[in-house]
Amino acid sequence: MADQGVFGTGAVCRDEEGACVGVLAAPGIGYLSLQTCEFLALINGLHFCLQAGFSHLEIEGDAQNIFTALNSPQEDFSPDGALVEEVKILLSHFQSCSWGYIPREDNKAAHCVARAGLSMLFPTYWWRMTPDWLNPILVDDLIH
Repeated sequence: MADQGVFGTGAVCRDEEGACVGVLAAPGIGYLSLQTCEFLALINGLHFCLQAGFSHLEIEGDAQNIFTALNSPQEDFSPDGALVEEVKILLSHFQSCSWGYIPREDNKAAHCVARAGLSMLFPTYWWRMTPDWLNPILVDDLIH
């Protein structure tokens, strides 16, 4: 999510039963495309998962173009090509990983966390807990 040279990225980590086990909100400065912000959110989330010790991932997101780029066997020469390669390198550190598209209305929690990142001075992590303001949105995402 980018506006006026400031952007926020967010990631929500859930366990196999859908319970939230970690949240990351991070601010950034720069005029970036929405696709670039989506890649940065994924990269930040993957770093978070590596540090947390996860070995099996199922990534969900509402930016279909990200998954299209990751599925391509061709080298990506677009402005985000280096980010695509970074994601692929990070993914190689996990025992298993799958990803898929979900509609934006089912991904409200990640967008809410990204908006929160806009007002933060540095990346903020919640591990095995969630901020109170996020709990109703997490429940709503699970219902859909």
